[in-house]
Amino acid sequence: IFKDGQPYMLAGFTIDITSRKNMENALAESEQKYRLMAENISDVFWIATPDISKMIYVSPAYEKVWGRSCQSLYESPGSFIEAIHPEDRERATSEFRQARERETTWITHYRIVRPDGSVRWIEDRGFPVYDEQGHFYLNTGVSEDITLRKLAEERLSQSERKFRTVFRDSPV
Repeated sequence: IFKDGQPYMLAGFTIDITSRKNMENALAESEQKYRLMAENISDVFWIATPDISKMIYVSPAYEKVWGRSCQSLYESPGSFIEAIHPEDRERATSEFRQARERETTWITHYRIVRPDGSVRWIEDRGFPVYDEQGHFYLNTGVSEDITLRKLAEERLSQSERKFRTVFRDSPV
């Protein structure tokens, strides 16, 4: 404020922003913990739009499990479907589509074929995320490589069949 063309009074106010700064620090710490977890787990953690037209996040484990770059998934979000084994693709994509349409959680198993020709079993678990107004706005999930579990189940099944055959044919 001026009086006779000269500065006369300085007006101002002070706002305590301690709580805002505390919230910003807590958010930054939470984001850091999330990144540490998401980028160091062996499962693939992913976030996409409901129609999977845009991949928002995919953890680095995607490259280890699928054998493809994360960048390829960001550039072409549906490209993970191309890796699904031809015998499993129709069933798996139908299950994905139905879950999205119903906005429900889902769990499915399928095989993928990696670029080197090796086959891996995947357990894919996904769930919808809703905004404050109740609109489905994100699809999130975890894709786990369950190949070792599937191999163990197959060995157990073979052993059980062998056991039944031996005891069925054995005189008792």
